[in-house]
Amino acid sequence: AYLVRRGLKTHGIRIEKAQEKAERLAVYLEKHPKVEKVLYQGLDSHPQHALATEQMEGPGSMLSIFLKGGFEAGVQLMNRLKLPLLAVSLC
Repeated sequence: AYLVRRGLKTHGIRIEKAQEKAERLAVYLEKHPKVEKVLYQGLDSHPQHALATEQMEGPGSMLSIFLKGGFEAGVQLMNRLKLPLLAVSLC
């Protein structure tokens, strides 16, 4: 309970900063020549951007990317990252 209470004090600012960083990363990746598509609800290009804007206070901090080169390009990217976080399922 102590750790939960302590974490709640800074929860709002951590969420805000995570969203800011995710948006900057999404904008950068959307322009990258090796990226085919970026799915991030904070981008105008997201198919449900308008709905997300209506229903949510912020777009969150999760994004997905589709790389040109498909699966093999994804494997190469993950192998080159120094601090990868591979989330197969978040359920």
